[in-house]
Amino acid sequence: MWSSTYRWAFSPADQANGLPQSLWLCLDALFYVAYFLDVLVQMRTSFLKDGILQTDEAVLHCHYVGTSLFWLDILAILPFDIAYMVLYRGPVPAPFHALKLLKYYRLRQFTDRTETRSHLPNLSRAFFVVHNLLVLIHWNACLYFLISKHVGFGKDRWVYPAWNTTESSEWGSVSRQYIYSFYWSALTLTTIGELPEPQSNGEYLFVTVDFLVGVLMFAALVGDIGAIIENMQKTRMKFQTKMDNIKRYMNITKVPSYLQERVIKWFDY
Repeated sequence: MWSSTYRWAFSPADQANGLPQSLWLCLDALFYVAYFLDVLVQMRTSFLKDGILQTDEAVLHCHYVGTSLFWLDILAILPFDIAYMVLYRGPVPAPFHALKLLKYYRLRQFTDRTETRSHLPNLSRAFFVVHNLLVLIHWNACLYFLISKHVGFGKDRWVYPAWNTTESSEWGSVSRQYIYSFYWSALTLTTIGELPEPQSNGEYLFVTVDFLVGVLMFAALVGDIGAIIENMQKTRMKFQTKMDNIKRYMNITKVPSYLQERVIKWFDY
């Protein structure tokens, strides 16, 4: 979710001080090893059939191979990008990297199981909400840099600046390219603004869509965070509500103060 879109936008051939191809090759190899091990795990994962837990290996293999998820895993594990890199020795086209995103469903399964089995479900839920927010800002940053590359760096005030002169040479470093794009994306999606105005119709359209996505994103984010906080305090609020009702009942029925104190202490206990 992070590296595929990054490599699509910030092509190694256009970068100064970027990561070498050999390091990307090693990272790709690690991805494929993890994906292959995951296929082996899923081929041995039991499931319920008519309420009966299936543990026979042959049945498990047939069940997994017969699902559509198996073909998604096969597409994600085929090393198209490594083969392209070795054969053509050039930047790998974006679709080859995007195939790894087919494994996103496993992340969803992981988050659901983590929330179910963790002793701190609200903490894990908050972590994944923040992670999804950062991923959305990251994707938007990569898209902004791609649009700047298409329009032409420094062509107008809205796109990413050019770095042809000595004074602006730091704008050509990969760290500055990514940090500025991430900064631009964060300000835009949070609708804070304070950025150069678009110049062309396409730029205006892109920024308008970004504003709308940002409004919807933060509405969903506030709702998720509110639900998490409410769940964290649900037990305490339920106790306090019951305590308030008991106090009100004792006041209405004129229960003696010493007995009210005993009831409250017992309830606290």
